[in-house]
Amino acid sequence: GAHWGGGLWVSTRDHARFGHLYLNRGAWGDRAILDQSWIEATREPCPLNPGYGLMWWLNAEMSISRLAGVGAFAARGAGGNVIFVDPQREVVIVLRWCRHTREVIDAVLGAMT
Repeated sequence: GAHWGGGLWVSTRDHARFGHLYLNRGAWGDRAILDQSWIEATREPCPLNPGYGLMWWLNAEMSISRLAGVGAFAARGAGGNVIFVDPQREVVIVLRWCRHTREVIDAVLGAMT
């Protein structure tokens, strides 16, 4: 849902689909939707902040998850809305209006091991 009269109105399922598109390096099934070079570029740390890429937060300093590796990344929005992608585990986690996102992500990842 959107917030404060604006923002992006999208379902949790659509958030998950977006995360899976990035998990699969721009491919949807056997079709390339986004070029892999674009996917890689969005996950490169910016010079001003090693924890931020091109519209994606990076787990370089374990700020998103203590259990995920440095290859994990997330889209983070206001109010605790998160699309978390962990390529190492091949998992996407979507959180909506979650106050303690890192703790919830780590609880899910911990339950998977």
